[in-house]
Amino acid sequence: MDARVLSEAYLGELAPQQRRKVQRIIAKAEHVLLLARDYLDLTRIDTLSPDPQFHEVADFVAEVMEPAIEIGGAQLEDRNMWITREFPKALLHVSCEPELLRIALGNLMSNAVKYGKEGGEVRVKVERTRIGVRVTVWNEGPGFPAESKPRLFRRFSRLQTFETKQVPGTGIGLYSVWRIAKLHGGHADAESEEGQWAEFTIEIPQPPGTLDRDTMESFLSC
Repeated sequence: MDARVLSEAYLGELAPQQRRKVQRIIAKAEHVLLLARDYLDLTRIDTLSPDPQFHEVADFVAEVMEPAIEIGGAQLEDRNMWITREFPKALLHVSCEPELLRIALGNLMSNAVKYGKEGGEVRVKVERTRIGVRVTVWNEGPGFPAESKPRLFRRFSRLQTFETKQVPGTGIGLYSVWRIAKLHGGHADAESEEGQWAEFTIEIPQPPGTLDRDTMESFLSC
């Protein structure tokens, strides 16, 4: 991006007023890219068949999780944040739609970085569970009030706290996470200690879509 080249002084130092203007250009461009990406993801998810084609992924961490971290965590370094990985030592074989899960997990990672504490930690955990596989993304930061939890995964819904209002967003990312989890027959959830941390989880059964009706309804009611 030409504006970022200017900002990083590759073409010479900028005066303070020039730097502020270039930073505003970068922020606006990044917001437009965020909007475009989120709406493209939403369009793809909403036009999917209710019976997606699942594939056997031989190494879930390498093929799904790491690409999602790379995409969603692009601003980790810019915000002086660091990441802790808690991954299984053995290969994790997972039946899923890998591209969709990369979108969902990339969104969770992106949110952890955007809304997390500058200079803080992000933890990503992958584990085998009784029903399938679970991914948890935790970050230090302002979190969210308990009464806001029912609105988190709704389409176009954004939290109206002071901290979240300072961060550009579309209200689509977490909805996409929920939809992708649902397409796999799984669920998405969130917990927080306001002012301290937030944690988002996606869990999918193995094979996908194998939960009984009562368990499914309880999972999807979040």
